[in-house]
Amino acid sequence: SLLVLVPSIVGGRLLSNLILRPLKAIVGTMREIQERGVFKQIELKGQSKDELYNLADTFNTMIKKLKTNFEKQEQFVSDASHELKTPLTVIDSYVNLLKRWGHQKPEVMDEAVEALSSETERMKSLTQQMLMLAKDESEGQLKLKKIDLTALCRSTAERFRQTYEREIDVQTLAPHVYAMADEAKMKQVLYIFLDNALTYSEGKVTVKAGSEKNVAYFAVEDRGPGIPANELPHIFDRFYRVDKTRSRETGGTGLGLSIAKSLVRAHHGEISVQSEEHRGTVFTVTLPAAE
Repeated sequence: SLLVLVPSIVGGRLLSNLILRPLKAIVGTMREIQERGVFKQIELKGQSKDELYNLADTFNTMIKKLKTNFEKQEQFVSDASHELKTPLTVIDSYVNLLKRWGHQKPEVMDEAVEALSSETERMKSLTQQMLMLAKDESEGQLKLKKIDLTALCRSTAERFRQTYEREIDVQTLAPHVYAMADEAKMKQVLYIFLDNALTYSEGKVTVKAGSEKNVAYFAVEDRGPGIPANELPHIFDRFYRVDKTRSRETGGTGLGLSIAKSLVRAHHGEISVQSEEHRGTVFTVTLPAAE
């Protein structure tokens, strides 16, 4: 009995240590993350690719995503604070100016009121866009239905044509192009693209709609200055501006394309961009097609 029992106990202990070692590593890493507030991954070198290896690998993937999201959140808070700092500084300076000279100089009051109104509108727009980005645009919150992208492009282009008094050409490959989408959200995406195209270009803007296989698409093309190749990977980042000075002058916040990407992603769609300097830019949105 002893000859059988002793080796069994020793072998069981060694086997349990071998099996529990990765689990102990995961627990230890979790405790270190909790205590030190750092995103640390588990070392996977030399381990057999069994279930415990897959567990550790999944843990590392989760930690990597958490770190990425945490860094994006920090960057968003930093950028938002920076964007809000400028209008708040302007408002504060004009309020102090009104306190000193508002009752004595009417021209100073008129200038201050105009500046305060402008900066207030900019802060209102920025806050609304930030809240929209923070909102969870999941599929369950969308009012998905069969919509006609052709009709949507034509009506939206006509509205911008009258507002901006600019030439907007609508080209469609079929009388009707149907997609499963939230019409209000897709109209918002189209508004963002058209507003950018008309703001940063002076020539004709083209809107296209069509379908291929199981996807429907619409695109907005301008003949503006284009986007440099090194800037393209960042244009969908929050608060990112290709032309910082011009965007500030036109009131841009750098959130439009981020909002558009978030809305299209909620529809399980994709946004692609093609741009060439001094030739123009094309933004294309693909969506699941409807019968």
